[in-house]
Amino acid sequence: MAPSTLRSVQLFPLYSIGKSLAAATAVALAIDLDAAVGDFVAVPERFRRARVRDVLRHRAGLPDYGGWPEYQVAIRESSPWRFDELMDRAARAAVPAPGTFHYSNAGYAIIRSILEEITGATFFETIRATLLAPLGITEVGPFAEPDDWRACVASESDVTWYHPGWVLTGTIAASQVATEELFAGILSGRLFDPAPLLETLPVDAPGTALPEPGYALGLMTSGLPEARYAGHGGGGPGFTTFVLATADGGAARASFSPGAVDQNALIRDCRDALEALEALEARDGRLTG
Repeated sequence: MAPSTLRSVQLFPLYSIGKSLAAATAVALAIDLDAAVGDFVAVPERFRRARVRDVLRHRAGLPDYGGWPEYQVAIRESSPWRFDELMDRAARAAVPAPGTFHYSNAGYAIIRSILEEITGATFFETIRATLLAPLGITEVGPFAEPDDWRACVASESDVTWYHPGWVLTGTIAASQVATEELFAGILSGRLFDPAPLLETLPVDAPGTALPEPGYALGLMTSGLPEARYAGHGGGGPGFTTFVLATADGGAARASFSPGAVDQNALIRDCRDALEALEALEARDGRLTG
Protein backbone atom coordinates (compact mmCIF):
# COMPACT_ATOMS: atom_id res chain seq x y z
CA MET A 1 0.00 0.00 0.00
CA ALA A 2 1.37 3.41 -0.93
CA PRO A 3 2.18 5.86 1.88
CA SER A 4 -0.48 8.31 0.65
CA THR A 5 -3.11 5.58 0.99
CA LEU A 6 -1.85 4.60 4.42
CA ARG A 7 -2.39 8.15 5.66
CA SER A 8 -6.06 7.97 4.65
CA VAL A 9 -6.87 5.27 7.22
CA GLN A 10 -6.60 5.32 10.99
CA LEU A 11 -3.53 3.30 11.92
CA PHE A 12 -2.48 2.67 15.50
CA PRO A 13 0.86 1.29 16.71
CA LEU A 14 0.02 -2.17 18.03
CA TYR A 15 3.00 -2.34 20.39
CA SER A 16 2.91 -5.72 22.21
CA ILE A 17 0.07 -7.06 20.10
CA GLY A 18 3.01 -7.77 17.80
CA LYS A 19 3.85 -10.70 20.09
CA SER A 20 0.75 -12.51 18.87
CA LEU A 21 1.82 -11.91 15.28
CA ALA A 22 5.33 -13.19 16.00
CA ALA A 23 3.97 -16.37 17.59
CA ALA A 24 1.52 -16.94 14.74
CA THR A 25 4.30 -16.45 12.20
CA ALA A 26 6.52 -18.96 14.00
CA VAL A 27 3.74 -21.54 13.75
CA ALA A 28 2.96 -20.61 10.14
CA LEU A 29 6.61 -21.10 9.21
CA ALA A 30 6.58 -24.52 10.90
CA ILE A 31 9.44 -23.63 13.22
CA ASP A 32 10.18 -26.49 15.61
CA LEU A 33 8.67 -25.17 18.82
CA ASP A 34 10.73 -27.59 20.88
CA ALA A 35 14.02 -26.51 19.33
CA ALA A 36 16.48 -24.40 21.30
CA VAL A 37 16.66 -20.73 20.35
CA GLY A 38 20.44 -21.08 20.16
CA ASP A 39 19.95 -23.38 17.18
CA PHE A 40 18.73 -20.35 15.19
CA VAL A 41 20.50 -17.22 16.43
CA ALA A 42 23.46 -16.24 18.58
CA VAL A 43 22.35 -15.64 22.17
CA PRO A 44 24.19 -15.69 25.50
CA GLU A 45 25.05 -19.17 26.73
CA ARG A 46 22.61 -18.93 29.63
CA PHE A 47 19.72 -18.54 27.14
CA ARG A 48 20.92 -20.83 24.36
CA ARG A 49 18.94 -23.92 25.44
CA ALA A 50 15.63 -22.13 25.99
CA ARG A 51 12.92 -23.77 23.90
CA VAL A 52 11.07 -21.66 21.35
CA ARG A 53 7.76 -22.82 22.85
CA ASP A 54 8.71 -21.68 26.34
CA VAL A 55 9.95 -18.31 25.09
CA LEU A 56 6.65 -17.77 23.28
CA ARG A 57 4.69 -18.39 26.47
CA HIS A 58 7.05 -16.40 28.73
CA ARG A 59 8.22 -19.44 30.70
CA ALA A 60 11.84 -19.75 29.56
CA GLY A 61 13.52 -17.91 32.44
CA LEU A 62 14.32 -14.76 30.46
CA PRO A 63 14.42 -11.16 31.76
CA ASP A 64 12.16 -8.26 30.82
CA TYR A 65 14.04 -5.11 29.83
CA GLY A 66 10.94 -2.91 30.22
CA GLY A 67 11.75 -2.23 33.86
CA TRP A 68 15.47 -1.65 33.48
CA PRO A 69 16.44 1.91 34.51
CA GLU A 70 18.95 2.10 31.67
CA TYR A 71 16.20 1.24 29.17
CA GLN A 72 13.95 4.04 30.45
CA VAL A 73 16.82 6.49 30.00
CA ALA A 74 17.96 5.11 26.66
CA ILE A 75 14.59 5.37 24.90
CA ARG A 76 14.76 9.15 25.34
CA GLU A 77 18.46 9.71 24.80
CA SER A 78 19.85 7.18 22.30
CA SER A 79 19.13 5.09 19.24
CA PRO A 80 17.49 1.67 19.65
CA TRP A 81 19.84 -1.05 20.84
CA ARG A 82 21.01 -3.63 18.34
CA PHE A 83 20.05 -7.22 19.11
CA ASP A 84 23.57 -8.10 20.27
CA GLU A 85 23.61 -5.06 22.57
CA LEU A 86 20.31 -6.14 24.11
CA MET A 87 21.57 -9.68 24.59
CA ASP A 88 24.76 -8.46 26.29
CA ARG A 89 22.63 -6.51 28.76
CA ALA A 90 20.18 -9.37 29.24
CA ALA A 91 23.03 -11.76 30.03
CA ARG A 92 23.91 -9.62 33.06
CA ALA A 93 20.32 -9.27 34.33
CA ALA A 94 18.60 -11.26 37.02
CA VAL A 95 16.35 -13.94 35.55
CA PRO A 96 13.36 -15.86 36.91
CA ALA A 97 13.29 -19.64 37.28
CA PRO A 98 12.48 -21.43 34.02
CA GLY A 99 8.98 -22.84 33.97
CA THR A 100 7.40 -19.95 35.83
CA PHE A 101 5.47 -17.26 33.98
CA HIS A 102 7.53 -14.08 33.65
CA TYR A 103 6.60 -11.65 30.91
CA SER A 104 9.74 -11.14 28.85
CA ASN A 105 10.25 -8.58 26.12
CA ALA A 106 13.82 -9.84 25.79
CA GLY A 107 12.43 -13.25 24.93
CA TYR A 108 10.31 -11.87 22.12
CA ALA A 109 13.28 -9.90 20.82
CA ILE A 110 14.90 -13.32 20.38
CA ILE A 111 11.82 -14.60 18.54
CA ARG A 112 11.91 -11.57 16.25
CA SER A 113 15.58 -12.23 15.50
CA ILE A 114 14.79 -15.87 14.69
CA LEU A 115 12.02 -14.89 12.28
CA GLU A 116 14.19 -12.33 10.52
CA GLU A 117 17.10 -14.79 10.32
CA ILE A 118 14.89 -17.48 8.75
CA THR A 119 13.17 -15.22 6.24
CA GLY A 120 15.99 -12.78 5.51
CA ALA A 121 13.42 -9.98 5.76
CA THR A 122 12.41 -7.32 8.27
CA PHE A 123 9.79 -8.04 10.91
CA PHE A 124 7.08 -6.16 9.00
CA GLU A 125 7.96 -7.77 5.67
CA THR A 126 7.87 -11.19 7.34
CA ILE A 127 4.48 -10.56 8.95
CA ARG A 128 3.11 -9.15 5.71
CA ALA A 129 4.22 -12.12 3.61
CA THR A 130 3.18 -14.76 6.14
CA LEU A 131 -0.05 -13.39 7.62
CA LEU A 132 -1.28 -10.12 6.10
CA ALA A 133 -1.06 -10.81 2.37
CA PRO A 134 -2.60 -14.31 2.54
CA LEU A 135 -5.54 -12.85 4.49
CA GLY A 136 -5.89 -9.89 2.12
CA ILE A 137 -5.33 -7.35 4.91
CA THR A 138 -4.06 -3.99 3.65
CA GLU A 139 -4.82 -1.34 6.31
CA VAL A 140 -1.41 -1.82 7.90
CA GLY A 141 2.07 -0.34 7.85
CA PRO A 142 5.50 -0.78 9.40
CA PHE A 143 6.24 0.69 12.81
CA ALA A 144 10.00 0.70 13.13
CA GLU A 145 11.27 4.15 12.10
CA PRO A 146 10.40 7.73 13.15
CA ASP A 147 8.73 8.42 9.78
CA ASP A 148 6.25 5.62 10.50
CA TRP A 149 4.47 7.93 12.94
CA ARG A 150 3.19 9.85 9.90
CA ALA A 151 0.80 7.01 9.01
CA CYS A 152 -0.64 6.85 12.53
CA VAL A 153 -3.63 8.67 13.97
CA ALA A 154 -2.72 11.60 16.21
CA SER A 155 -2.19 10.82 19.87
CA GLU A 156 -3.49 12.89 22.76
CA SER A 157 0.13 13.41 23.83
CA ASP A 158 3.42 14.23 22.11
CA VAL A 159 5.02 11.08 20.74
CA THR A 160 7.58 12.63 18.42
CA TRP A 161 10.36 11.95 20.91
CA TYR A 162 9.86 8.16 20.71
CA HIS A 163 11.71 6.10 18.12
CA PRO A 164 9.45 3.17 17.11
CA GLY A 165 12.56 1.03 16.75
CA TRP A 166 12.58 0.80 20.54
CA VAL A 167 9.84 -1.81 20.22
CA LEU A 168 12.66 -4.33 20.12
CA THR A 169 10.23 -7.24 19.96
CA GLY A 170 8.87 -6.02 16.62
CA THR A 171 5.42 -4.66 15.89
CA ILE A 172 3.33 -3.04 13.16
CA ALA A 173 0.74 -0.28 12.79
CA ALA A 174 -2.79 -1.26 11.82
CA SER A 175 -6.37 -0.05 11.76
CA GLN A 176 -8.95 -1.39 14.18
CA VAL A 177 -10.69 -3.29 11.40
CA ALA A 178 -7.43 -4.80 10.11
CA THR A 179 -6.50 -5.96 13.61
CA GLU A 180 -9.85 -7.67 14.06
CA GLU A 181 -9.58 -9.33 10.65
CA LEU A 182 -6.06 -10.46 11.42
CA PHE A 183 -6.92 -12.19 14.70
CA ALA A 184 -10.08 -13.72 13.28
CA GLY A 185 -8.12 -15.01 10.31
CA ILE A 186 -5.34 -16.50 12.43
CA LEU A 187 -7.65 -18.26 14.90
CA SER A 188 -10.13 -19.47 12.26
CA GLY A 189 -7.51 -21.76 10.77
CA ARG A 190 -7.53 -20.08 7.36
CA LEU A 191 -3.72 -20.03 7.32
CA PHE A 192 -2.63 -22.97 9.50
CA ASP A 193 -3.84 -25.12 12.38
CA PRO A 194 -4.03 -22.63 15.28
CA ALA A 195 -4.25 -25.33 17.97
CA PRO A 196 -0.61 -24.90 19.12
CA LEU A 197 -1.20 -21.19 19.68
CA LEU A 198 -4.09 -21.93 22.05
CA GLU A 199 -2.28 -24.31 24.43
CA THR A 200 -2.87 -22.07 27.42
CA LEU A 201 -1.60 -22.19 30.99
CA PRO A 202 -3.03 -20.20 33.91
CA VAL A 203 -1.31 -17.01 35.02
CA ASP A 204 -1.60 -15.02 38.21
CA ALA A 205 -3.04 -11.73 36.97
CA PRO A 206 -4.84 -10.02 39.87
CA GLY A 207 -7.17 -7.25 38.80
CA THR A 208 -7.43 -8.28 35.14
CA ALA A 209 -10.80 -7.97 33.43
CA LEU A 210 -10.21 -11.33 31.73
CA PRO A 211 -11.99 -14.15 33.60
CA GLU A 212 -9.81 -17.23 34.16
CA PRO A 213 -6.70 -15.58 32.70
CA GLY A 214 -4.02 -17.57 30.96
CA TYR A 215 -1.23 -17.17 28.45
CA ALA A 216 -0.75 -19.45 25.47
CA LEU A 217 1.73 -18.89 22.63
CA GLY A 218 1.76 -15.13 22.17
CA LEU A 219 -1.86 -14.92 23.28
CA MET A 220 -3.52 -13.68 26.44
CA THR A 221 -6.43 -16.03 27.03
CA SER A 222 -9.66 -16.23 29.00
CA GLY A 223 -11.07 -19.60 29.96
CA LEU A 224 -9.45 -22.71 31.47
CA PRO A 225 -8.47 -25.41 30.73
CA GLU A 226 -9.49 -24.45 27.18
CA ALA A 227 -9.49 -20.85 26.05
CA ARG A 228 -12.83 -19.24 25.27
CA TYR A 229 -11.24 -15.99 24.11
CA ALA A 230 -7.72 -15.12 22.99
CA GLY A 231 -6.02 -11.84 22.17
CA HIS A 232 -3.39 -9.43 23.41
CA GLY A 233 -2.83 -5.93 24.68
CA GLY A 234 -0.29 -3.33 23.79
CA GLY A 235 0.72 -0.07 25.35
CA GLY A 236 3.41 2.49 24.72
CA PRO A 237 3.96 6.19 24.22
CA GLY A 238 0.68 7.79 23.15
CA PHE A 239 -1.48 4.68 22.79
CA THR A 240 -3.19 1.81 24.59
CA THR A 241 -4.58 -1.13 22.62
CA PHE A 242 -6.33 -4.45 23.10
CA VAL A 243 -7.80 -7.05 20.77
CA LEU A 244 -9.84 -10.10 21.72
CA ALA A 245 -11.29 -12.89 19.57
CA THR A 246 -13.30 -16.00 20.12
CA ALA A 247 -11.01 -19.01 20.21
CA ASP A 248 -12.49 -20.33 16.96
CA GLY A 249 -11.88 -17.03 15.17
CA GLY A 250 -15.58 -16.54 14.58
CA ALA A 251 -15.49 -12.96 15.83
CA ALA A 252 -12.95 -10.41 17.00
CA ARG A 253 -13.07 -6.99 18.61
CA ALA A 254 -10.28 -4.40 18.91
CA SER A 255 -10.44 -1.40 21.21
CA PHE A 256 -7.82 1.33 20.82
CA SER A 257 -7.20 4.59 22.66
CA PRO A 258 -4.94 7.44 21.47
CA GLY A 259 -3.81 7.97 25.05
CA ALA A 260 -2.74 6.26 28.27
CA VAL A 261 -5.80 4.57 29.77
CA ASP A 262 -6.54 1.59 32.01
CA GLN A 263 -6.24 -1.39 29.68
CA ASN A 264 -8.98 -3.14 31.64
CA ALA A 265 -11.47 -0.67 30.17
CA LEU A 266 -10.46 -1.82 26.69
CA ILE A 267 -10.61 -5.47 27.72
CA ARG A 268 -14.15 -5.02 29.03
CA ASP A 269 -15.14 -3.27 25.80
CA CYS A 270 -13.84 -6.19 23.74
CA ARG A 271 -15.29 -8.86 26.02
CA ASP A 272 -18.71 -7.20 26.26
CA ALA A 273 -18.90 -6.90 22.47
CA LEU A 274 -18.07 -10.58 21.95
CA GLU A 275 -20.47 -11.74 24.67
CA ALA A 276 -23.26 -9.64 23.16
CA LEU A 277 -22.60 -11.14 19.74
CA GLU A 278 -22.63 -14.67 21.16
CA ALA A 279 -25.92 -13.97 22.97
CA LEU A 280 -27.44 -12.65 19.75
CA GLU A 281 -26.32 -15.69 17.81
CA ALA A 282 -27.71 -18.00 20.50
CA ARG A 283 -31.06 -16.18 20.42
CA ASP A 284 -31.22 -16.32 16.63
CA GLY A 285 -30.38 -20.00 16.79
CA ARG A 286 -33.30 -20.65 19.15
CA LEU A 287 -35.67 -18.70 16.92
CA THR A 288 -34.73 -20.59 13.79
CA GLY A 289 -34.04 -23.98 15.36
